[in-house]
Amino acid sequence: MTIQALRSWFPHLKTPVIISAPMRLFASERLALAVSRAGGLGFIGAGYDFSTLASMLSTASSSIKSSPIAKATTSTLPIGVGAILWNVDHVEQARFMKLTCHYMLCAVWLFAPKSDAQMDEWIRSLRQLSPETKIAVQVGTVAEAVRLYKNVDILVVQGYDAGGHGTSRTGSIISLVPEVLSTLSMLENGDMEKIPPVVATGGIVNGATTVAALALGADGVAIGTRFLAATESDADPTFHEIIVGIKDGGKNTVRTRLYDELRGTSDWPQNYDGRAYINDSFLEAERGVKKDVLLEKYKVAERDNDLNRLTVFVGTGVGLVTEVKTAEEIINEIQKEADQVISSLSLSKST
Repeated sequence: MTIQALRSWFPHLKTPVIISAPMRLFASERLALAVSRAGGLGFIGAGYDFSTLASMLSTASSSIKSSPIAKATTSTLPIGVGAILWNVDHVEQARFMKLTCHYMLCAVWLFAPKSDAQMDEWIRSLRQLSPETKIAVQVGTVAEAVRLYKNVDILVVQGYDAGGHGTSRTGSIISLVPEVLSTLSMLENGDMEKIPPVVATGGIVNGATTVAALALGADGVAIGTRFLAATESDADPTFHEIIVGIKDGGKNTVRTRLYDELRGTSDWPQNYDGRAYINDSFLEAERGVKKDVLLEKYKVAERDNDLNRLTVFVGTGVGLVTEVKTAEEIINEIQKEADQVISSLSLSKST
């Protein structure tokens, strides 16, 4: 399958295909709707707490009914929801399934199961209860892709540059995406129609990085950090100020479990960590400040909303994010830049 499959499932999509990542705490229905209205595919970041999901989906559904998205299918709601599985019990799983069916979500994005069996159970349940909903699964290794590709509709291949949580032992999309595609192609004797569309994510923030991902073989891109700096994200002005002020993203972000330990989410499975902005918490930990001292300082920072110490999950591409813009402006800018890059490459080849 290729980009044509994505556009047949989600006919409102423009090219290149841009998906907003389901960032927990920052991607609500407001951002998801704005992205889908701009010709992308927006995802709500429900995470592992679905207590407010019904309200968000109700708002989104009402918005779509009162102002439909041009070319979007009317059989499903043209936004998706992302779920982080490891911390979801059977009660919350049932709630998620019920909402998926009731609102006829066009897509769900599954990530970070506590076991292969849990992921398989979610996929089976979604197929049975909501067959029109497309299933995207986030993977960080070739082995994960091989295990899952026959049972899902979309593979989201996340590289090491991504912000937030991901597989700790992974590579950048530069090598990961081509190896995933090469491996799956060999397994299917070169029949690419048997391989689900691949969406690349990790370090993609503008037109050039989007074109790079497409050149690697991806059918579309998923973007997180750039949409954190969208006016429709749930990030507050202080958070936006931090994001657009970070430079040299590879140097000033780090993959670590420290911030999970400080904010009380250290029960993430051990094969995951998170890329975050290097601030006082990390620098002091490097200098040997004791964990109990760091925890006390973190509690004070939570009270004061001190982002020089709190967790700021961003990817290495954050250094290229310099302005806060609307989701529509971001998508239009990326698509325009991508067209320019492709044109310049074509021109250089012909001269």
